[in-house]
Amino acid sequence: MKKIVLILTLYILTFLIYSCKGPEGPAGPPGKDGKDGETDKQIRMELAVWNGGTEDNQWTSVLGLIKFDKRNYIGVDSIIFVANIYTYDTTNFCIAELFNYDGGIVIQNSTIQSNTLYSYISFTQSGNIYQTLPDKEINIGLRFRSSVKGKTSGIAYRYLFLYRK
Repeated sequence: MKKIVLILTLYILTFLIYSCKGPEGPAGPPGKDGKDGETDKQIRMELAVWNGGTEDNQWTSVLGLIKFDKRNYIGVDSIIFVANIYTYDTTNFCIAELFNYDGGIVIQNSTIQSNTLYSYISFTQSGNIYQTLPDKEINIGLRFRSSVKGKTSGIAYRYLFLYRK
């Protein structure tokens, strides 16, 4: 009997939740990417919800951001790649960069490197990559490697920072 009451209660709660409607929004088309927040001076986009480490000096790659098109962000004139890249030995560097995932072409000016130890969270940033990103929708890949084979390096927090004029 308790099971039936529990199931009926869950069913009724589920029905009530799904039948409720939120308040109506303003008329017009929904915002597309950054177009509905035109006053933000900085937009932070997380790349690949994933943390990784490697002891290899060959690239480890992951899809970072799908369907990105810089033209969708009105007024943006600067985009930088920011990441917490680290190592466990200061004689080794972690090297990271962005690339066009579909074409395998590195996004110029996106390469960063650091030999900051893991215990010190520090962010490294690229130069402005706005001009080197294509004027079309792309899938952005992220890759990283150790400078010395056999020594561990890794990457944690990864973002694109978009700045408006």
